[in-house]
Amino acid sequence: MARFFGELGKFNFNYVLDAISWRLPDWLFYYARTYILCAEKPKLIYQDCRGYFLRFADTSDIPLIEALDISEQLIRERFAHGDRCLIAGKDGVIHTIKWASPGKRYMKLVGAILDPGENGVIFYGGQTVEEFRRHGLYRAAFNEIYNHFASEKRTKVYVGVHSLNKISYDIHIRMNFKPVGEVTHFSLFGLKFTYYKYWPHAVRKFNVFIKVPPEGLYWN
Repeated sequence: MARFFGELGKFNFNYVLDAISWRLPDWLFYYARTYILCAEKPKLIYQDCRGYFLRFADTSDIPLIEALDISEQLIRERFAHGDRCLIAGKDGVIHTIKWASPGKRYMKLVGAILDPGENGVIFYGGQTVEEFRRHGLYRAAFNEIYNHFASEKRTKVYVGVHSLNKISYDIHIRMNFKPVGEVTHFSLFGLKFTYYKYWPHAVRKFNVFIKVPPEGLYWN
């Protein structure tokens, strides 16, 4: 709480609203300010991950993916919508996972609509089990899923990074990503408001969503 009141005293409302958001259910209040980063050709760093499996997942892997607190329904929806999932681990246990969407999506945690175009792809949902975070698995998963989409001529990668996640932001900048969008989103009693400060494609500056994802769109 000391940091909360310290940031409040500095009028750092971005931190304060985010802290409140984490303590309340999403339907009641949710807040996020997010940067969209893009790389035409990410700088890939290869590491030796011998001894670990590294492959694309399918529906037979659902029990393994559920262990990462992702529901079976959500996993099946993502696969049904054409999203791809790269998993890495050992002894039948997933230590790293990364998802990618090759089409226009409503980004649930960002609260915005992003269209990567015919030559782009949206990376999302990346996570690594804490005790394996310095084993090079996340980089290996990124490389593998990027090379797959690059072979399909989708070489432009988009990622969403929370404005308070400086470590992730700096890592992506070192990988040749550049900021191409910034969005502020909040939800109050289920009504969702989104403000696009700037964006990689044409979009209304301000959106109000009553139903998400919007008609005709999937979310990631």
